[in-house]
Amino acid sequence: MAFFNSAVGTLETVVIALGAGLGIWGAINLLEGYGNDNPGAKSQGMKHFMAKLMEHQKRKEKHTQTDKIIDFENAKERLTSYAKAC
Repeated sequence: MAFFNSAVGTLETVVIALGAGLGIWGAINLLEGYGNDNPGAKSQGMKHFMAKLMEHQKRKEKHTQTDKIIDFENAKERLTSYAKAC
């Protein structure tokens, strides 16, 4: 029974070592993708992000301007109705 327990302990160690090795290998492979092989490829994600960010800001500014116009129109109508009431 001692031999069996020793074998199980050894196999556990081997499996843990293999898992750690595969994890390190995977991390290295991921990091290699950020190497200097093609620096232009790395910037594509940031370009898309910034384009979407700018589009969102323009949309937000447009809505803000539209809200100001609507508020101005409402104020104009209220003043007109108030002037008619007096």
